[in-house]
Amino acid sequence: MFARRTVVFVVGMAALLSARLAAAGGKVQLELVADERVPITGQQEWLARLSRAGIEGFRIRAKNPSDEPRIDVGGTDDAPIYSVVGVLTANDELLLPGARFRAAQVGGLAGWLRELADHGPPDRRPATGAFGLTEKDFALLHADMAPALGFDTQGMSRADVIRVAAKQMSTPLVADSKLAEPLGADKVTENLAGLSRGTALAYVVRSHGLCIVPQPSGGRIGLAIVEAKPEMQIWPIGWEPKKPEKDVKPELFEFLEVNVTGVSVTQVLEAVSQRLKMPILLDHNALARHGLEPAKVFVEFPHSRTTYSIMLRRALFKAMLKGELRVDEADQPFLWVTSIKPT
Repeated sequence: MFARRTVVFVVGMAALLSARLAAAGGKVQLELVADERVPITGQQEWLARLSRAGIEGFRIRAKNPSDEPRIDVGGTDDAPIYSVVGVLTANDELLLPGARFRAAQVGGLAGWLRELADHGPPDRRPATGAFGLTEKDFALLHADMAPALGFDTQGMSRADVIRVAAKQMSTPLVADSKLAEPLGADKVTENLAGLSRGTALAYVVRSHGLCIVPQPSGGRIGLAIVEAKPEMQIWPIGWEPKKPEKDVKPELFEFLEVNVTGVSVTQVLEAVSQRLKMPILLDHNALARHGLEPAKVFVEFPHSRTTYSIMLRRALFKAMLKGELRVDEADQPFLWVTSIKPT
């Protein structure tokens, strides 16, 4: 029977896989053990699949009763060696610590091995959070984005706002010249001085369909301005408050007497922003996409007792807009105004 034969396929243990992964960080040695129900032909098929995927420097043998998926760590701190044992099952799957790969997923296996070489075993890696950053790296980046922008942006080109802000930050900020070119001809209409750097910068590039994403830069974390795409994890224009809205901006929910006749939605927004000393940011990108012009939509509020929150909601809805209370990186509140249609 196939199950009782000890069959070992050895492909140069110092070959391509170990050499390539050692250059990336640690050295990976891969050993696959086949369940007794896996025939020799099944082992040979896995041998061919791995070779086609560019994975070399491994061996396949019959499984011993004590064999389980595992990673043994050897070598030194500067030159670790990760000895991986994976189990081939009768279901044509490869089981590894914390991972499972079918025959069609050998490309994913190659990526798993590269991650192991670069970052070590999963249970030894620092916990990651937003943007795949470690908690420490995210905290440092967030702290660099939290100070107020500190200069009047009204009338400045978007490119100039980015240049001045970038000089204030310790985190590198880069942009492709072709993407940045349109930002030089477009003026910012709002004064963003009181907003945090992160929120202000994310807002400045948004109108041109661009976004800011954290990424590695020379061994440290950097920021890049790139074209926004669906499902991309981007630095947001503000954050959802951790506290109830009434605690974030109580003035929004206080009652007042109003008597408004024949004013535009834009005028309502400007008046509320001034009275509450709270920035109100318009999603110009979404407004242009859906052809929405709040300056041309007029509203009336006959003499009544209401709150700013209710008044804003009614005015915005008439212009096919909605408002979201957000906070910047310094926990300062602002109102984000965008289309009620999907953006």
